[in-house]
Amino acid sequence: MARKLPVRNVPFAGWPAADRRAWSRARAGGSVLEEQGALRHVAEAHLPQLLRAWGSWLGYLEDHEGLRSLESGLDRLTGPHLRGFLNLLETHVAPYTARNYMSGVRAVARGMRPDADLPELDAAIRRARRDARPVRDKRSRIVPSRDLWQFGFDLMDRCGERTTRSKRLGQYRDGLMISLLASRPIRLGNLAQIEIDRHLQRHGDTWWLFFDAHETKGRRTLEFPLPRELTEPLDRYIENIRPELMEQCGRWKTDVGNRLWAGEGGSAMTAKRITERICRRTEERFGRSIPPHLFRDAAATSIAEQDPAHVGMIRAILGHASLAISESHYNHAGSLEATRRLQHAVADLRSVR
Repeated sequence: MARKLPVRNVPFAGWPAADRRAWSRARAGGSVLEEQGALRHVAEAHLPQLLRAWGSWLGYLEDHEGLRSLESGLDRLTGPHLRGFLNLLETHVAPYTARNYMSGVRAVARGMRPDADLPELDAAIRRARRDARPVRDKRSRIVPSRDLWQFGFDLMDRCGERTTRSKRLGQYRDGLMISLLASRPIRLGNLAQIEIDRHLQRHGDTWWLFFDAHETKGRRTLEFPLPRELTEPLDRYIENIRPELMEQCGRWKTDVGNRLWAGEGGSAMTAKRITERICRRTEERFGRSIPPHLFRDAAATSIAEQDPAHVGMIRAILGHASLAISESHYNHAGSLEATRRLQHAVADLRSVR
C-alpha cells in the first residue's frame, strides 16, 4: 500500500483569507477576562498535524473537486466532499493515518466555528474510526524495555571499537539516547527539544527532566529523575562527547545552543534524525527497526508483564494521567513512583553486569 497522500498540502499562507482569520482567532489568547480561542491550548508539537490536515483538505477540494476559488474550507464540509476525501485517504494511506487526518480536519473546523453543527463530518469521523485497523502487528516489533536499556549501554561501552572518531562519538550518543528512552519513554518531540539547564538539570548526583505543560502533548507538566545509572554516562557525554560533536563542521551546520543532542555535522539533531539513528541501531541489533514511539509501548508492556500488580502506573509513565485539578497532586506523585517501578523492571540485567 502506498503511503504518500496524492493531495497537495496547501500551506497556511495559501489558505483562503477567511480560514486564516478564523485560525488566528482560534489560536488567540487573552487575559482571564478576555475570550480565549478554541485552539489556544493546543500543544505546539500538535499544531503541524492540524495545519497539515486542513491544508490537505483544502488541497483535495482544489485539485480533486475543482474548487479553486474557495471562500472557506468550512463551507464544503458536506457529505459528498467528505466521502471523497476519506475514500482517497483510505486508498493511499494506512487506516490510522486516515483517521488522524479526519480528526485533524474536525479539530480545526471545531476551533474555527465552535458553535457549528457538523453532523456529516462527525459521521465521517465515526466511519474512519470504525475502519481503522493496524496494518502491521505492533506486538511483534516490541522489544522488552530492559533489553533496550542494556543495548544502549552496550553501544556506549563498545564505542571505542569504531574505526573513526565520528563513528565513536555517534555510537556513544546513540547508546545514551536509547538507554534514556528505554527508562523514561518520553515523546519524540520532547526528546529532541531537551536543553541543558532548562529541561535537563542536575540535582545532587541525579539528573532530572522537566517539561512545562505547554511543551507536552497532554498539556501536563512532567518532571522526573533519570536513573542514577545514567548519571555518569550523561556527565561524560555533556563534558566530552557533545563538545567534540559540536566541533565538527557539516555542510549545513547550525548552532546547537543548549540543545542536548548534537549530530555528527555539529548541528542540533532534529526529531527526524533522532528517529533515523535509533531505527538504524535497533535494526542492526534486533533485526527490526524500533522507532522512538515504540519505546512507549515497550514500557507499558514491560510493566504489565513484570509488575502486573501496578499496571495502573502505565498511564503515569506515559504522561496520560488526568489533568483534573483534584487529581493533579496525586498524578504527579504517581508519575515519580511509576518511573521508579519502571526502572526496577528494566535494571535487572544491568545490575548483573
